[in-house]
Amino acid sequence: MGNGSAEEHLSFEDIDVSADGSSILRILISVIYSVVCAVGLLGNLLVFFLMKLLRADAAFWAVDTALDFSWPFGDAMCKIILSVTVMNMYASVFFLTAMR
Repeated sequence: MGNGSAEEHLSFEDIDVSADGSSILRILISVIYSVVCAVGLLGNLLVFFLMKLLRADAAFWAVDTALDFSWPFGDAMCKIILSVTVMNMYASVFFLTAMR
C-alpha cells in the first residue's frame, strides 16, 4: 500500500464491519429474502396444484382446438381467459424475480 504502486489491493480483512447495526441489517435482509423466496415457492406450488386439480385453462384451449379454433364461449369469456393468462404470466415473472 505504501510502496508507491498505482493500484491498491483490498481484502476482506480491510473492510471494517463494526457492531453498529450492520450485522443486524444483513440478518434482516436475509430473513426478508428468505420469506419472499418461501412465499414465492408456496405460491407457485399452489398454482401447480390448482392447475392439476382444476385443469380449467387447459380445458378452454382444448375445446377451442377441438372445434377447429371456433371459440364457443362468447366474447366476454375470451377476454377473461386472455386477461387471466397474461396476468398469470406477469405474476410468474414477478415471483421468479423476487425469488432471485
